[in-house]
Amino acid sequence: AEAARTAARVGPDLIDLNFGCPVKKVVRKNGGSALLCNLPLMEDIVRAVVDAVDLPVTAKTRLGWSQGTVNYMETVAMLEEAGACAITMHGRTRDQGFKGIADWHPIGEIKAAATVPIVGNGDVWNADDYLRIRRETGCDAVMIARGAMGNPWIFAEIKAAIRGEAWEPPTAGEVIEVLVDHVGRQMDLYREHLGITRMRRQMACYLKGFPGASGLRQAIFREDTRDGVVRVLREFGGTEAARAPRRQPSAVAA
Repeated sequence: AEAARTAARVGPDLIDLNFGCPVKKVVRKNGGSALLCNLPLMEDIVRAVVDAVDLPVTAKTRLGWSQGTVNYMETVAMLEEAGACAITMHGRTRDQGFKGIADWHPIGEIKAAATVPIVGNGDVWNADDYLRIRRETGCDAVMIARGAMGNPWIFAEIKAAIRGEAWEPPTAGEVIEVLVDHVGRQMDLYREHLGITRMRRQMACYLKGFPGASGLRQAIFREDTRDGVVRVLREFGGTEAARAPRRQPSAVAA
């Protein structure tokens, strides 16, 4: 509740409680999806935050701790009763992490029973996935997480699909220029060395799908200055490989 009051002072549109994070360092501290093993405590947290702020409070969670302890219907009913005004459901258990394929079927079950908006989440990599999860589950909205890493164009692609318009993916040159800008912003925020370190995963995501991406990643990761990273990126942007079409992310959900 105290953290929510502090966050509210900067004027957010809502407070979202993440009961879905599967990362070990979070779970070890009884955070994230660890709360799926203690629904009474999860309920106490939601009620305390709802009472503490004059903002909408939403919650994100998973199907359960493991396949043997799936409890999504009970969790959603409790979150509604505790005051969550919308719920995001990721189609995996905590034990799955991000492995395997997200199961969207439970999201449809939840939507059919819930009285608050339900947001579908998990394995939405492109516009086709977005349209399919909406169609198959009836969810009110879609949360996109890993699908936007290295591909901020996914939102424009989805908007075009909703309007029934053709979508033209970015050229290699456009991807490189956005990545260069992103690198600069990251280093401005965290300073050069830490900025580069924190940016490496993002850079790998941006470059995924380009011919020769593996060698390019290795060349970038050897650089430890902004100028070095930008030089390698721009050199690649002028090669024949960069003019080849980028492979689009594929739909992986069943």
